[in-house]
Amino acid sequence: MPQSSNIRIAQNTVIIYFRMAVTILVGLITSRLVLQALGASDVGIYSAVGSTVALVGVITGALSSTTVRFMNIEIGKANGNPNRMFNICHSIHLVGAFVILLLLETIGLWYINTKLNVPVGKEADAFFVFQVSTLVACLGIANVPFQSLFTVHERFGTIALVDIINTLIKLGLVATLFLMRGRPDNLRIYAVMMSLTTWISFAAYHILSARKWPSIVRWKLVTEKSAYKEVLVFNNYNLLSSASIIARSQGSNMLINAFFGTTTNAAYFYAFTLQNYVNQFVSSFDSASAPQITQNVGAGNVETAITLAFRSCRFCILLFLLLFFPFWGELDFLMSLWLGSNMPPETVEMARWTLLIAAVSVTSAGLAQIINAFGRIKWYKIEFSVLYILCLPAGYLLYKAGYPAHSILVCFIVADVLNRIIQFSLLHFQFGFPVCHFLVKAYLRPLMISAIMVAYLFFYSKLSLDSPIAHMAGFIISLAIAASVIMLFGFSPEERKRYFYNLVIRADKRSKGQMGFDRIVLKARFFRVFGRTLNLKAPKAFNEKIQWMKLYDHDPRYTQFSDKYQAKILVGEIIGKEHIIPTIGVWDHFDQIDFSTLPKQFVLKCTHDSGGLVICRNRDEVDWEAARKKIEDSLNSNYYYLFREWQYKDIPPRIIAEPYMQDGASRDLKDYKFYCFNGNPEFLYLSEGLEDHSTAHISFVTMNWERAPFHRIDYKEFDILPPKPECFDQMLEITRKLSSGFHFVRVDLYQINGKVYFGEMTFTPTAGIVPLVPDNADFEIGKLLTGIPYKKR
Repeated sequence: MPQSSNIRIAQNTVIIYFRMAVTILVGLITSRLVLQALGASDVGIYSAVGSTVALVGVITGALSSTTVRFMNIEIGKANGNPNRMFNICHSIHLVGAFVILLLLETIGLWYINTKLNVPVGKEADAFFVFQVSTLVACLGIANVPFQSLFTVHERFGTIALVDIINTLIKLGLVATLFLMRGRPDNLRIYAVMMSLTTWISFAAYHILSARKWPSIVRWKLVTEKSAYKEVLVFNNYNLLSSASIIARSQGSNMLINAFFGTTTNAAYFYAFTLQNYVNQFVSSFDSASAPQITQNVGAGNVETAITLAFRSCRFCILLFLLLFFPFWGELDFLMSLWLGSNMPPETVEMARWTLLIAAVSVTSAGLAQIINAFGRIKWYKIEFSVLYILCLPAGYLLYKAGYPAHSILVCFIVADVLNRIIQFSLLHFQFGFPVCHFLVKAYLRPLMISAIMVAYLFFYSKLSLDSPIAHMAGFIISLAIAASVIMLFGFSPEERKRYFYNLVIRADKRSKGQMGFDRIVLKARFFRVFGRTLNLKAPKAFNEKIQWMKLYDHDPRYTQFSDKYQAKILVGEIIGKEHIIPTIGVWDHFDQIDFSTLPKQFVLKCTHDSGGLVICRNRDEVDWEAARKKIEDSLNSNYYYLFREWQYKDIPPRIIAEPYMQDGASRDLKDYKFYCFNGNPEFLYLSEGLEDHSTAHISFVTMNWERAPFHRIDYKEFDILPPKPECFDQMLEITRKLSSGFHFVRVDLYQINGKVYFGEMTFTPTAGIVPLVPDNADFEIGKLLTGIPYKKR
């Protein structure tokens, strides 16, 4: 799996989890305050009536997944038109909001006035809450396309900021409501307070979208009816599944209300609130991987998308198990700690069943993303919807037979298990999906962990804990044990090394705060090497300007031409494939290489760094263990972190093999590295023997093939300057073509048996930290690097 995808997923996950930590912590506090301010009966009324917000939020989620899916596919296309697709989705959402308004103000209003079971005297409050919730629901649907843009562009930091601000505002409002407890109109006040967060989100996402992507959100009505067909078909099936979710959740709420009353509705509400918090913790990783899965499918990289899917699934299950077992062992204590003495009866019993529902639900992580990305969702949504809706008549029959309120939750679990079986069957028959491979990779390790933790809980249940401190200590110990077992059995040694160190630990340095961190690192290193302060406000020296470019000049072409594999393709289109050293093979891991198919002499290179190189002059004499270690260590590292050279950050780590090239009888090739400024080569350096830096030679040379008046202090110069290459004029022509359109680039070429070959293109040579002699040479070369509006940022 490309490391750039891994790192983006890790970065997104860190941001999402920070948002989740804040929202869950505040949510736990506000839930308790609301229960004390309103009482169980009013909470039950809001759950049965005001849950329209949450229910239509499910529709909003379905519409959002449609927008995200089609926008991701459009962006993944080489000739995509994001503005056109955005306006198609926007129009559909506006119409959808109007339809929802009609349905709620007719069927919904009829239910509220004739069927809802509320205490006497609370009918007007229920009506008021319903009207506020209806307005908020429609507003939320209209906001979906704008909010979805931030998911598509992986701007999870902005989403987190908006959510955190909303959450803190909600905390302040609920605290105010708590201070006003005892008022007869508190339920109405609470409904209005909760609507404010939707208004804030609506305004924030509209304003921010217009600023960040004005060309995408610019309104332009798409009149062709055919343009809406694919989106509507996909969206309608998503809506079908959303309608079934609404039918199951709201329908079960109605059944509970009819058979047991509003207090049991409150217990149901808090049980599912707990499940939602657990789901947020788990689904955050799934959400973070969604753009990468969909965009890989859109770009035709289906195998990579499937790999991302099963890893996302396993990681999500492991995250769930981290919470599930400690929660299960101390659920009575934790629910009492959360809700206090006002906790409605049956809350703990229902919470246990909702945790089991979540356990089955988490096994779909990654699968839903793959299904949406493939686009053929018809039968998945139909079977899903049928199973969900069948839960209602089953629940009704159980209640009529006298079974307890949580009985319907058992129906949910059975339906979810059947849904997963059918999903795998459809994926196998429609797409040839590797079901057995997925089951082993995603489920086997979590099953091992579950067996161990079930045995642990059996012994834990035998303990007699008689104080809150003992219960809390038991919970913390269970959490630590679960984490240890998951780390030991949930991940392979390679994953622990690669994903947790390279991705998670370093992910905190990839946000906007990263730029400030990089600035500190570069200034410290620059001072250590040059003995002077790095001037980023108005850089003058060549090395200073290179540091500035590393921080602020992030042209995506730099990444494309720095990728040793992709650069060969791009350069071949510019100067001709006859100047490109052939590629024998390309692989993601060392163990994938079949050396029997390679010639006796060849070169292995990593595509994403400098130094990941193995030269094989005789296949029978190579130390393959040393070669494996060198290549795998290179693949498992991100070269960007070494010197903060931005262009290397998102290059997929791969291995390429090339034929061993030799110029006549010479063992070492001469490397001609042309320093090109604004499309013109101004000087070059000639190098030989760089495989061993202790014996290598480097000399700077002018375009007249004379020694330049400066040199590097870390390499020996040639005692006698080698003769000018026969193909020098052709080299100059090639460098002008390749450097055209760049403020600066170093173009590396070879002359092999009278023919010019491309080596690589470097935009930040020696990372801008190698001193030159004499000292003023750095500033004289810096005068050549013009055209960039240097300023402090």
